[in-house]
Amino acid sequence: MTVCTRTVAYGLVDRVETRAAILGGARKREDHPEDGRLLPPTRAGSKGVRSSPCHRAHELTTLPPTTRRWAPWERALTTQSDDSTLAQSEDAMRRSNSLARWTLVAMVVALAAASVGCQNEDDPRTWIGKLTNEAKRTGAMVRLHRIYDARMATTTPPQNPRAPSVVEFLNIALPPMVAAFQAHPDDVIARREAIEIFATCNDARAIPALVGALMFRPGVGDSERIALRAVQALKEMAPTIPAAERTRVIQGLIAVIDRAQGSLGNAQQIRYNSILALGAMHATEAVETLSRLLSRPLAEQDIPTARACADALGDIGDLRGVDALIYGLYLNIRQSNAFNNCVRALGRLGAAAAVPRLIVTLNGENTQVNQLIEQYRNIPNAPAPPDGLVTSTAADVLRTFASPDSADALLRLLQNPQTSANIRGAAGEALAYIAIASPARRPQILAAITAVFNEGSPTDEEHPWMGPTMAPRLSLIGDASSVPVLLGALRMRALQDAEHANMRIDMLMPYASIARHGDVIAFDEISRGARSQLEAMVRADPNAEAEARPYLTALDRIANVIAVVRECSDGDRACYQRMLGNSNNDTVRKAAYMIVWTTPPGQAAAARNVLFDRLNHTDMLVRRTIMTAIDALSPTGCDDCITRLQALIDTERGQESRILSHLDAMLLIGRLRSRVGTPAVAPAAAPAAAPAAAH
Repeated sequence: MTVCTRTVAYGLVDRVETRAAILGGARKREDHPEDGRLLPPTRAGSKGVRSSPCHRAHELTTLPPTTRRWAPWERALTTQSDDSTLAQSEDAMRRSNSLARWTLVAMVVALAAASVGCQNEDDPRTWIGKLTNEAKRTGAMVRLHRIYDARMATTTPPQNPRAPSVVEFLNIALPPMVAAFQAHPDDVIARREAIEIFATCNDARAIPALVGALMFRPGVGDSERIALRAVQALKEMAPTIPAAERTRVIQGLIAVIDRAQGSLGNAQQIRYNSILALGAMHATEAVETLSRLLSRPLAEQDIPTARACADALGDIGDLRGVDALIYGLYLNIRQSNAFNNCVRALGRLGAAAAVPRLIVTLNGENTQVNQLIEQYRNIPNAPAPPDGLVTSTAADVLRTFASPDSADALLRLLQNPQTSANIRGAAGEALAYIAIASPARRPQILAAITAVFNEGSPTDEEHPWMGPTMAPRLSLIGDASSVPVLLGALRMRALQDAEHANMRIDMLMPYASIARHGDVIAFDEISRGARSQLEAMVRADPNAEAEARPYLTALDRIANVIAVVRECSDGDRACYQRMLGNSNNDTVRKAAYMIVWTTPPGQAAAARNVLFDRLNHTDMLVRRTIMTAIDALSPTGCDDCITRLQALIDTERGQESRILSHLDAMLLIGRLRSRVGTPAVAPAAAPAAAPAAAH
């Protein structure tokens, strides 16, 4: 029974009860003959009944009888006082009551049949007609939102806008809701209710309203919150926005970026989500706007916006964004930066676009970046940027590409003794990765790094020894010729006293990383000697414990690295494979490189399969080592490697902690694709692990 049917039925019951009350009133009249007349009873709460057709039927059943209709009853009850006459009147009343009850049944049946047009509060049709009524629009929108939420809550899976009950609601209610939303921009309450439906329905018919919400009033909280909800929805809908709506949406998002000023609150969030939405839509129309935002003067920058711009430019993939992304590498505001975001974006744009501009920056010829560094220097009371920051940062980013095109520029830096040690170290690391990825350049790079390793002396303050800086680079390349170079340094007479035990331990990690099975004896000798000296130092002076303890701990870690070649003979792939399952990450990294190091060229495919079994390792440094090993095993490309690396990215998409690993995978995919058809170079020694450094 609908709301209206129940109302009429209750009215009829009241009518019957009224007749019964008359009879009771007549009896009471006998007890109180002084009353002048008997007034008809009235139905409580009958005031204010609305005048819909159903409520008018209700009113007709509850109106008090007219005086003329009740007059015969009054005369009968006031003029007949003998019992027999009263009994006759009671019999007449009972007959009338019975007739009324049967009449009630008939009327209920008839009204139930006629109640199809009555209102159902759970039917959206009941409320959409009220959206054009100024007085009822807000309440109607609230009810529609309630109906929508109720239907979404019962879908399988939960909150599924494609469920039949939700689709039915949207087909009925969405078009008039969109029309009302656009026609009444000042009805804040109604718009707040509607935007929640538009934002979660993932329906293209809501796009006009979502774009319209972007025309918010800056500084007005409700208007800003509605706009924020709209841009978040457009970001989520980006992959499915119809082609016919793309221009409207892109133009709206670009416009709202400039409208959303400020670095805090809703305005920043509106700008941030609008930028990401443009990236998700691959909107090339937005590249100039995004590049301008990322390249703003330092005083106008905020890091969340810079990060969003970098991510969006990477998603769009337009080469016009390269210069802005290189500029973004150097942004640092209140110890926050956009470095990783810009590196990822440059990786997506590819080495062919990024490397030439990075070489320009490496050479100190990037005017835009130089002006930014000057802005840092002009900040009152702020520390000056470190010398060589621009060059070393460019070298670090070139390392991620490992492009042979950058080798010559990096070699010039490495071989220049006037260049600072940290810049030469960054150049050497980038060159080591190039040596792994490009076997043709390996001999030249190895010779250059070895020469720099031998520069200076541990005892010459005017010419600092470059050995500790270059040793990890030699171990990363992993050529067998580097083993005696490192061992010779460890046995230098100047390093044998207790004061230089810490320097020997620093050099011992690269040696363990590059060592083979036959080098374990020499390692043990050097390790025991350094440990004995440190322990004796602590016994002689307990206050030296704090200084010695980190180096004693380092010896324990180095032991995990050398454990691989201590247990496994050279070339024992089964043993290396078993070590890949070790719980210690340094051991796993060393085992991965030993597989590469000892694998004959004809068995590269089998070795790659062993490594791929550990590619989804939870430690990101282990992943990078495995990818570097695969890189070294694939001098002519590897289609299967590309497929597996892409599958890893797709499987873990959206996992923030895996993003840097995915960047490594993307860059490796690019290098592997570039090698297809490249003839194999005569194999040199494969690289060994350098577990101490974050390679």
